[in-house]
Amino acid sequence: MRRAREALALIDASELFDVILCDLMMPEMTGMDFHTALGQSHPNLSHRVIFMSGGAFTQAAREFLETVPNRRIDRPIDAPALRLLVERSLGNSGDDPTKR
Repeated sequence: MRRAREALALIDASELFDVILCDLMMPEMTGMDFHTALGQSHPNLSHRVIFMSGGAFTQAAREFLETVPNRRIDRPIDAPALRLLVERSLGNSGDDPTKR
């Protein structure tokens, strides 16, 4: 899906997701706003968000990334690195050097 509000509507309708890939900067609703909304409506799911970013260009985005424990990956996306990140997210394995 391409819109954060669509994702929230699916989650509100009890659709289950093991991992949620979310761009930090999106039209209509930022990844930061999505994470906040998800945390308010489904706080048990907010840790499942993996942020994708081409760089945290705004001060608000940089501060946000410093305050949340969520995993993240930079764009352009390296497919093997993304696969490993998702596997680690699903398995909750120990230290992950790609977490930050």
